[in-house]
Amino acid sequence: MLSPYYTCNWLLARQRIWKRDSGKCRICGGAGRDVHHLSYRHGFYNDDFLILVCRPCHMIWQGQQPDHILDSHPSKQTLVRIAEISKALKF
Repeated sequence: MLSPYYTCNWLLARQRIWKRDSGKCRICGGAGRDVHHLSYRHGFYNDDFLILVCRPCHMIWQGQQPDHILDSHPSKQTLVRIAEISKALKF
């Protein structure tokens, strides 16, 4: 049995995002696996606030440092800060 998280609507949204992002992580360009919500305020299935990311990039929002991303990447410092803030917010 599928988790309630994997509703038909969510599976359809994941398909749309995977296709829109051509199967590539929107952050590092690697193979995308997870769909990340940039915001929930605009709806759970709002494609404008969903991006395809690889698992290491998705873990940045869980406090994991983006060590897999080159220092020359234009967003590296922002991603490091996101990881630091996410880690600090965990109790």
